[in-house]
Amino acid sequence: MPEETVLPFYRLLYRSKITLNMSHDELNRQIDDIVASSCTANADVGLTGALIAFEGMFIQVLEGSLAPLERTFERICCDLRHRHVQLVDLAAAEQRLFADWNMVRVDHDGGLARLYDMLGKSELPHLDVAKASSLISLMLSVLPPSRAH
Repeated sequence: MPEETVLPFYRLLYRSKITLNMSHDELNRQIDDIVASSCTANADVGLTGALIAFEGMFIQVLEGSLAPLERTFERICCDLRHRHVQLVDLAAAEQRLFADWNMVRVDHDGGLARLYDMLGKSELPHLDVAKASSLISLMLSVLPPSRAH
């Protein structure tokens, strides 16, 4: 019997500045639309992840096989809804941490407030590789109960 090839997983974390200029409610609806369309697009290519939107910034973690991850990040970099896209970390991963979500928004239902409390609001804009792992762990800890998208 042939041996099954398992592609390695990678995890990517980036941050960017939101360029959407609209009311708070409209912005939340737009971000919800981004998450919904990301759920579908990510499911089609086998990606999972989570998104934070706060104080004019996006922070997103994506995980999956390298080729679809690279294509998705390239598309993200060209998206005019944000600018100054900064790749914070891209590393091989032994397993998916966000396997239950093709995409989930962290800041719904008080998750972002809990994240601020744990990490410190002033730390998020200064995100770097050294803080990436801690942020990803904190993101997981404040997510809603698992629900596949």
